[in-house]
Amino acid sequence: MELNEKVEVLKKSPIFSSLNDAELEELATITVEHSLKRGEFLIWERDVSKYIYIVGEGKIKVFISSSTGKEFILDFFHPGHLLGPISIFCNKPSSASAQCVNQTKVLGIKKKEFMSFISRNPQVSLSVIRILAAQIRALTRRLKDLACERVEQRLARTLLILSTKLGLNINITRQELAEMTGVTTETVIRILGSWKQKKIIASVRGKTIVLDESRLRQLSEGLLDI
Repeated sequence: MELNEKVEVLKKSPIFSSLNDAELEELATITVEHSLKRGEFLIWERDVSKYIYIVGEGKIKVFISSSTGKEFILDFFHPGHLLGPISIFCNKPSSASAQCVNQTKVLGIKKKEFMSFISRNPQVSLSVIRILAAQIRALTRRLKDLACERVEQRLARTLLILSTKLGLNINITRQELAEMTGVTTETVIRILGSWKQKKIIASVRGKTIVLDESRLRQLSEGLLDI
């Protein structure tokens, strides 16, 4: 990527939205571009990463694996999203893996250089804290969902979370939905089929389209039983 292209990637990140053009250019000069193919890993669980990453193009899934090899997807990261800050800040191995869903480009920043940059731009530190707090809150809610709530509620909430990031046309496979919700693919197909008949969602070319966000929200809160 050229310098101006890197700046445009950084502009998409809420972490760096408070920076002016000169500061964005300064940050862009210390980034290193990485291109990855579908299926390649950017971060391995339990590895120690020396970089933080900002997604430039493509989609990355972040997941943890059980002792039997079963995956549980924590989130999907899209252009502008930041990966790896928790392990960077606490000097611990990564608690999850990050794998490319499709052709992906990321910008990497070495820990030492990033720390030096945020020491000169403390507003970035505040943005990082806000993003991390939101991620922890979302993960806490996901754990509560897994422990306490019905499958239909968990699936509805997963779709709502994805729709806030991707819009109402959600490009995600049934298997990925299952891995995010903690159920089998067959269960997801069955529930989505029922919701499709009731015109809560539609399905076109592998995409799940939210038609009735209000009823989906009621399902996520356990206020609607269908």
